[in-house]
Amino acid sequence: MDRVKIIRYKNNNILKIDYSNCNEKEMMDIVNHTRDIILVTNEKILALSIFNDKNYGTPNFIRHLERELPKYDHLIKKQAVTGLNNIQIWILKGINLWTKSKLYHFDSTNDAMGFLVKE
Repeated sequence: MDRVKIIRYKNNNILKIDYSNCNEKEMMDIVNHTRDIILVTNEKILALSIFNDKNYGTPNFIRHLERELPKYDHLIKKQAVTGLNNIQIWILKGINLWTKSKLYHFDSTNDAMGFLVKE
């Protein structure tokens, strides 16, 4: 699946997870593929999730994320998210509260990657 891949940025590996233009089922498949990559790698990773205005945090997707994220969340060192609209940012805040995760939203991919590699 080319929507989940490891990219190199400033001597760091970042797991790039691209949800843009995906429907609910495709987004859930991406979560599963992300889980599998992280668990097989079994080391702390930086993660960048990319969304756009064609993605929707449906109840089924959010429930799926709630079930799957705890399986690999301990291996995510930092996670940044880009491409969210105002409603999606509110959903992200809710996810942070429910899962006690620290997902940070950025307006650009460059800003997000800069945050991820900053010590």
